[in-house]
Amino acid sequence: MHPLSFKSILGTFGFLGAVIAQSYVEPPTFLGQLSRPVVPYTFRPTKVHSTNGKVANAEGLVQHSGPSGRNGTFPSTILSPNSSIILDFTLDVGGYPVFDFASGASGDGATIRYTVSESLAALEPGVGDGFPYKGNPGARFRSEVIPVSGWGGRWIGTGIQGAQRFIQIEHVAGTVDVSINEVGFQAATDVTPIADLPGSFNSSDEYLNELLATGARTVQLGCTNKGSLTPAWHASAIGTLIESKNVAIHQKGQNWGQIDFSLSLYIIGGSTFTVNKGSQYAPDPGATEFFLTVGNNGTGTFSRYSGSSIDLPSGALTTGKWHSVKFSVRGDSNATMTVSIDGVEMGSTPYDDISSAGPLGLSAGTDTAVIVKDLLVQDTNGTTLYFNSLTSQSALGDFATGTNYYGACFDGAKRDRIVWAGDFSIFGPTIFYSTANIEAVAGSLLLFTGVQDTQGQISSAVPASMVPSEVPTNDWESGNFYSLM
Repeated sequence: MHPLSFKSILGTFGFLGAVIAQSYVEPPTFLGQLSRPVVPYTFRPTKVHSTNGKVANAEGLVQHSGPSGRNGTFPSTILSPNSSIILDFTLDVGGYPVFDFASGASGDGATIRYTVSESLAALEPGVGDGFPYKGNPGARFRSEVIPVSGWGGRWIGTGIQGAQRFIQIEHVAGTVDVSINEVGFQAATDVTPIADLPGSFNSSDEYLNELLATGARTVQLGCTNKGSLTPAWHASAIGTLIESKNVAIHQKGQNWGQIDFSLSLYIIGGSTFTVNKGSQYAPDPGATEFFLTVGNNGTGTFSRYSGSSIDLPSGALTTGKWHSVKFSVRGDSNATMTVSIDGVEMGSTPYDDISSAGPLGLSAGTDTAVIVKDLLVQDTNGTTLYFNSLTSQSALGDFATGTNYYGACFDGAKRDRIVWAGDFSIFGPTIFYSTANIEAVAGSLLLFTGVQDTQGQISSAVPASMVPSEVPTNDWESGNFYSLM
């Protein structure tokens, strides 16, 4: 290594001096977009549609949308037991559900339930519109139950509710009132007002004006920026924490047939640990999901979704303790899954003529939190197909449960955070006429081309949290590969 010459040092100072002497230059713009920081933004209701039962100061939840952190105080809306309120956002909004509860309730607290829907007609309490979702960043259901402590506090959901105009909030349990300061959705998409978008259209025909505005709003809610999706799993030195109810699929296990897979399991709270082996959607969603459930007084079960169940010996599976769990899948058209806990075989549950072929997935049940580590997958010959200690971020990459490394566009704002090529081909032209979200366009293309089979075909359906690869393989978890030719 040679020391810098005096001349080169002077040259460096001369360069810096020239830079310092330059006048202020405006930040660059691209298709009319000025680079600016992303500030957390919350959509809030614009009006009260209706109330039922005793609801005090219902209008207190009607607030301006804007930054998620606010100054000042706002009067609380108070829901008494068995009361409810329906709030209207005027147009579709989306994001992580937000509730800010005031302190002061006495007793053991209470429980509320929210339900969301695009239409008022589909706002069925506890159901809402849509079907159970499978994408990791999305909320599994259109309704959720929230325990409220007397201490109050701000609650932000862990799953995105993608597109809704109405929200119903019900006081469903407890004898104390619930005081709410704020209700809304923390945005995971661009929130630029339609009038301020780079692409615009104005004519004497108001119908055509609204048509373009609706298209712009559609692609705005249907695309997201880099890093806007919260990781579904959290890795640490003691293992990976799973609270998500969505089954996370190993992204390169499509060809795993009859296998043994084992892991260490610690159930922190709740009751259910879920494993999936086989297609998530054939013949019906959930048909290849199996559940280890902790019951009361040391009881437990091992069951399949809409299938049979076996009882576990008393105390075989408990919360607050590490267990070594092994699952064995045998057969195809007449397949079974056998479970062993701490070296003792518990029994088998049949697939009931449903194919076991397909990838492996993991999740937690409702109101359940688990820690898992040391996941080992082997074929029937004992050959290792996959191992991960689940103590590092690589686990999130393998199961597509981290944040999104690219901006992307989904198959619709209310859907499952999957990037579909067909929908993207429709979104694309609209984007260039309205939002000019080049980041999401480029990110979607990178995701498609980063999931290729050995014939060079690309996937047409990719999770937004996928980590793409330059190495083609036939092991990708997808049946939707198409040639570019």
